[in-house]
Amino acid sequence: MLRRAEEVRRKEVINVLFYIWQPSFWKVDSLFRLMLEHPRFNPIVCPVAAYDYTDPVERQSVLEETRRYFKQKGYPVLEIEGVGPVAKSFVLTGRGVEKIREAFAPDIIFVQNPYETVQESVDADMEHELYCYVPYCYRNTVMPFEFDNATQNKYLFNFVENEYIAELAKSKMSNGGANVCLTGYPPVDQFAANYVDSTEESAWKVQDVPCKKVIWAPHWALGTGSIMQNGVFTRYADAMLELARSYAGRVQFAFKPHPKLRPELHMHSEWGVERTDAYYAAWEQLPNAQLEQGEYASLFRQSDGMIHDSGSFILEYFQTGKPCCFFHVHEDYPSFNKMTLDALAAHYWEDSIEGVRHFIDSVILGTEDPLATARSEFFASYLMPPKGVSAAQNIVDAILGE
Repeated sequence: MLRRAEEVRRKEVINVLFYIWQPSFWKVDSLFRLMLEHPRFNPIVCPVAAYDYTDPVERQSVLEETRRYFKQKGYPVLEIEGVGPVAKSFVLTGRGVEKIREAFAPDIIFVQNPYETVQESVDADMEHELYCYVPYCYRNTVMPFEFDNATQNKYLFNFVENEYIAELAKSKMSNGGANVCLTGYPPVDQFAANYVDSTEESAWKVQDVPCKKVIWAPHWALGTGSIMQNGVFTRYADAMLELARSYAGRVQFAFKPHPKLRPELHMHSEWGVERTDAYYAAWEQLPNAQLEQGEYASLFRQSDGMIHDSGSFILEYFQTGKPCCFFHVHEDYPSFNKMTLDALAAHYWEDSIEGVRHFIDSVILGTEDPLATARSEFFASYLMPPKGVSAAQNIVDAILGE
């Protein structure tokens, strides 16, 4: 692999392909933009069918939405028919992989999913292309799947967020972390003070009077089927909708559910398709609220706070430096690693609608924010990319051997 890496580095232009199955998993925007501007790289996005969706119509709809999203951004998009999952696996059909090679001939491929659903596909292709890994969320647990599987041990580069995660990976990976590369996490680049996106528009619905902007981001687990075991949604879904209505004229809300929540609710005995779709539509239609199901960097940047029970957002929203409320049903989360627990310590913890209302009244609408310093210290300790440059720049330098 190292010999092939040196061969790639000697190329005048390096072809880089990014697999992606829906916009909300796209966490390498700063890296892609940097490669677009760099004379040594020729990057392209390759949308593939989302393995989460068993309904073929819904799966195709998500695929088309993903293609539209990247085309609207003006990014080069590789559209190959026959690229998709077999059953619930991310395994690409053999002819689909051949078509990708015929159309683009990638030297390096980036993936963002560490789970078993991608391993078979990646293992089959590693004889041809070099693979690099940037996770779709911060590695927030001590669970083995976060670090050690057949795929992560074989990547050319396993790019990691900070020194703590680098050491944790080295202690858990079968290869001793030989391919671990400390660069920082690319999404944090989009929240740097010097970040500029001249094409960015308002991500929030226009209001008659300026309002504070709060995101509600429920997880998909519903209390079971995940190490989170948190699941506030089924308890408080209707109450959160009523709470949003009660703040009309003062606060506007963005309902930002985990992508897997909707299909989970469709199969839920007390929800089903009709109730679920009606609920999502209610958020979309509420004058001071909106439904958000895609990429969310602009939504985060333009917000004033968040309420969530999501594992990944424990760390992701802290990139903004803004106050965050952890809406929980448990007090103890033994699967989380130290970095995540430190982030939770800088959250406002609430376990009731009354508590959420207090967070909005005192922190979002009021002047109280006693955890502001704790959030700033956490950012400096865990989220700041090393070497005084962006995470994207660190990744480019690593690939080029600089």
